[in-house]
Amino acid sequence: MESRRMVFAVALGCLAIIAVVACVSSSASEMDIKVDLDSFRELARNAPCTNIDNRLFFIDKVVLFWTREGSCYDNWYAHALFGETPEKVICQLHDSIAGPAYTCNDSTYEVMFWTMVHNLDKEDLGLGPNHTVESIPF
Repeated sequence: MESRRMVFAVALGCLAIIAVVACVSSSASEMDIKVDLDSFRELARNAPCTNIDNRLFFIDKVVLFWTREGSCYDNWYAHALFGETPEKVICQLHDSIAGPAYTCNDSTYEVMFWTMVHNLDKEDLGLGPNHTVESIPF
């Protein structure tokens, strides 16, 4: 009887480990967001008003930040934070004939966005060691 209990306890322990591993694996794959880097490279390559600055950054392997600046009268600068594609704009700030225009569709990214905008001269865009910032060549 004691050996049956021991086998049962070991079997339950193995099932618990398998369940935990399965949950962790599915959570990790659900969090893998696929950012279409080629679309962003194309966007940056073909953008007007980029003769001063034109850079792409992959942030935390989740979102993409694009900053550009040029000598155009009513389109001097633009900064944008995107989701998976260029159509999924999270936050943006740009120059216009009416002055600066700002929108943010997800307030959870607002602080991050403004931090990057105010720290364009820093390699980590001011985000610090808790974030990964990868420059994307194009």
